[in-house]
Amino acid sequence: LHSMQSYSQRTKEFELEGHMFFTDLDDGGDFVFGVAGKRNYWLNPYVGLSAGVVMNYSKIDLGFQSPTDNRVRYDFDESILNLNGILGLKLATPTFKHVGLMTDFNFMFAPIPFYPIGIDKTVYEPGDAYPKEKNKTRMVYTRFNPSYRIEVSLFYEKEANAQRGRISVGGGITNYNPYNAYYHARVDDLRLKDCARLRPDNVGVVLFIRFSGGS
Repeated sequence: LHSMQSYSQRTKEFELEGHMFFTDLDDGGDFVFGVAGKRNYWLNPYVGLSAGVVMNYSKIDLGFQSPTDNRVRYDFDESILNLNGILGLKLATPTFKHVGLMTDFNFMFAPIPFYPIGIDKTVYEPGDAYPKEKNKTRMVYTRFNPSYRIEVSLFYEKEANAQRGRISVGGGITNYNPYNAYYHARVDDLRLKDCARLRPDNVGVVLFIRFSGGS
């Protein structure tokens, strides 16, 4: 009863997170790095709702020969910065010596469903000393890039001066596709997803560290 009464005055907190995960891409792979900020609303000591934003950074570096013209090659070598909204449900266990477990179920989406992409087109003409190069830029409708993240973490909780703070470390799985804009893009009547693998085959594994606090 005492813990429930004291907790009723501490139902809101802010959360800051840094994370990374590895994704495979067209026989290669790269790391995706991100930061997230959330606002958590705890309905009781063990169930909470969260809403916030996530910023992810990744890089794409691949290319392919045109399937319709063997003189033409397309290459992508771009940095990708994606902004995503996030809505989630949190479930926490009671703490033992300030330590507990937490599970997060998150739904992510792109609040702005358009993203610019850059593609380098190289044309090798017979007899030319140098190939012709041209950069093609497209604004792509990303369909909001909906995805999920399911996470489990171990947290340490400390209270002082009517304030509660937590530090959490954990991991999870996600089907988030950082290359979604390229996956939905077309260039010269070619769908890029038909020419290169632009969606990770496997569910990605996420590692993160998280700080939260509130009153």
